[in-house]
Amino acid sequence: MDAKDFRNDPHGFMQDNVVIVNLSSSDVKSFSYDASTRSVVRPGKDFLIEATVRPIANATVAGCTGEVFSLRKADSSVPDDEKRKIYFVPYAQNSLCGTILSRQARWVFTATMDGCSFGVGSQPGDGTAMVVHANAGASGGPGGGREQQVKMQARLLESTFGTQGHTLDSVVDPSSYMVDAGGTPTTGTDRIRSTTFGHRVHGRWVFYTLRYRVSGSGLAPHYVHEGVHAQ
Repeated sequence: MDAKDFRNDPHGFMQDNVVIVNLSSSDVKSFSYDASTRSVVRPGKDFLIEATVRPIANATVAGCTGEVFSLRKADSSVPDDEKRKIYFVPYAQNSLCGTILSRQARWVFTATMDGCSFGVGSQPGDGTAMVVHANAGASGGPGGGREQQVKMQARLLESTFGTQGHTLDSVVDPSSYMVDAGGTPTTGTDRIRSTTFGHRVHGRWVFYTLRYRVSGSGLAPHYVHEGVHAQ
């Protein structure tokens, strides 16, 4: 499989391949966080980019039939049939970053999640939805405890959605995506990470997590595909 397959069917592509998000805030229109709340909510058009995938050299994978790819911003040299317009919601440590999705793109991705939470607002059915990537790492992690981090992120999401006049409807958090098949939380170097993404279908956004583990050196990383899960 290759970039053309990703462009034609991102969901199906990720069922057979591990896709690592290699995007950052520098890939979208420049913005600033509120100094007091460390949060920002920008119009969807500010987070629209053309994206493509490329294989990661020397990476090996188990748990799927495909390969390991990085999701990156497509430049002008990438053919149209190898790139797709997406929303990309960035991440920053101890901050919240969000946007209002609409009909300008059918897919949305956010930065790799391995402790963060992703909030989704109520959906009127017209293709719009507010989404926010939340990180409160300073309150959790190995020192403060993952549970404390998750609780803080939930409170921050509720506050941010309320400030924007929206209702928080659901949250993708570590209690759902950082657990193994038996429901046991994963931690440390063996923790499960998530490529979190959404797809607009008939006026509503549906969200998924592509879960994976990674081990080995930077020159020869080994990945384990842990499945694509509806949220």
